[in-house]
Amino acid sequence: MRRLLLLCLPLLLLAAPKSSAQAILPASVAGWNSTPLAATASAPLETLVLQEDGLKATERRAYTLGADSFDGTVYSFGDTEGAYAAYSFLRTPDMAQANLTQHSSISLSRALALTGNLLLDFSNLRNREKDSDAIELIVAQAGGHAHWGAYPPLVQRLPVKDFVPRSDRFILGPVALAQFLPLAGGDWIGFSKGAEAELAHYRLAGHDSTMLIVDYPTPQIAADQLRQLKAQLGVIATDNLSTSANTATSGPGGSRLYAHRDSTMVALVANAPSEKAANSLLDQFNSGLVLTWNTPVLITNQPPMVTVVIGTFIGAGEICAFALLGGLFFAGFRLLIKRVLPGRVFDRAMQLEIIELGLSSRPVKGSDLY
Repeated sequence: MRRLLLLCLPLLLLAAPKSSAQAILPASVAGWNSTPLAATASAPLETLVLQEDGLKATERRAYTLGADSFDGTVYSFGDTEGAYAAYSFLRTPDMAQANLTQHSSISLSRALALTGNLLLDFSNLRNREKDSDAIELIVAQAGGHAHWGAYPPLVQRLPVKDFVPRSDRFILGPVALAQFLPLAGGDWIGFSKGAEAELAHYRLAGHDSTMLIVDYPTPQIAADQLRQLKAQLGVIATDNLSTSANTATSGPGGSRLYAHRDSTMVALVANAPSEKAANSLLDQFNSGLVLTWNTPVLITNQPPMVTVVIGTFIGAGEICAFALLGGLFFAGFRLLIKRVLPGRVFDRAMQLEIIELGLSSRPVKGSDLY
């Protein structure tokens, strides 16, 4: 029996950290007690979008304190990018900015908080003033389990003028994109090629217009995808990055589509009231990237290998000659000083103190150094 316990002990030690790491939501906090709930999404569409964003695990608990209660859910994603995309999808226009984390929102009955690769969703809130302390503690404790990284910077490329607050969405897949900009079916943007998208709404001359910025891994992929959009949606594109490259065509349903490419990014404006209004929005778009294609190649300016080898030997010889001449100059200068000023500069055995290492029994004299 003892031998069996010794054999099972390493397995128990390995399994203990794994089980404890799965519990992100605390069982009790600030007097609130909780019970586990089934880890399921509230709707099939929500489940598909979260899986599209890289959902790894879900944990849910129901917290109660007397007659008050609320539900807490934590979604674990593979990286901060997927967590940010899920946060922008679940956030509704009625949710105002909260101070739980850098990216957090709250309404009368729901709160969202993004911390690292974890997204916390608090629903069925009844008393925000009473629930806020418990929610802040839960978010703070969950941050200790999160994996941290940079959030997507694509939102910084959105124009600020005429922007509709809290309308920005970071999108990583076609399922989420179809909910906000259903221009075509399937993966018409090219998420399978490594694309990432940022969507936002703008008020252009009293009209609700949508701007979609798509970032591709390379400029070549962006140009190729824009050519496909030309054939599929009627968008006309050009490689010219000036404002004159902005073009407009009729898309599905007769809507006007305006496209512009800048380096690895493609900007698309839908439902604009006019070409002038769309171009004024596209003119504010800037990828922030500068690609240089005419950098001179260093290889064409390099001398032949024979010249490099010969120059190396000549340079080494010059260094040796300089060292030899410097040694002869110092020796001649010392002999000259000894002859002109004997015993005043170098031969001062009674005035110089020599530090001896004591390696031999014979004492070192100053005259031995000359």
